[in-house]
Amino acid sequence: MRKTTAIIALLVVFAGFASAQSANETKNAIQDAQQEINIMQEEDIPTERVENLLETANNSYLAQKNFAEEGGTADYSRAIELTEQISTIQERAIRASDRIEALTMRIQELEDTSVNLTSAKQQLEAAEVDFESQRFEEADAHVEEGYSSISEAQSARTQI
Repeated sequence: MRKTTAIIALLVVFAGFASAQSANETKNAIQDAQQEINIMQEEDIPTERVENLLETANNSYLAQKNFAEEGGTADYSRAIELTEQISTIQERAIRASDRIEALTMRIQELEDTSVNLTSAKQQLEAAEVDFESQRFEEADAHVEEGYSSISEAQSARTQI
C-alpha cells in the first residue's frame, strides 16, 4: 500500500512538472512567434493573418493554463500548432518578398531589350496582389510563372 501511495504521489508531482514544462515551452513558442511577426513588420510584410493566429494561440495557452491551475490536465498542442503555422507563414512571406524583389529587378534589367515582358509583368503584378493579400504561397507561384514567361520570351526571341 505504501508503494502504491508513493507511486501515485510521484505521478501527481511528475504530471504537474510536465504541465509546467509544457506551459513554459508554449509561452516561449508564443514569444518566438511574436518575434517572427516583428521581423515581418520590419520588412513591411503584411501581418494581419499571423497576428490573428498569435492572438488565438495566446488565448488557447491562457485557457489551458487556467484549466491546469484549476486541477485539470492542460493540452497546449493547439497553441504550439498555431505558433508553428506562424513560423511557416513567416518563412514563406520572406521568401515571396525576396523573390518578388528579384523578379522586379530581372524585368528592369530586360526592359531595354527586345524580350516581350508582358506576361512576366502580369505575373509580377499578380504576385504583388497576392502578397498584399497575405497569400504568400500563391505569390511565390506567380513569381515562378513570371520567370518561366521570361525564359519562354527569351527563347522565342533567339529563334527569330
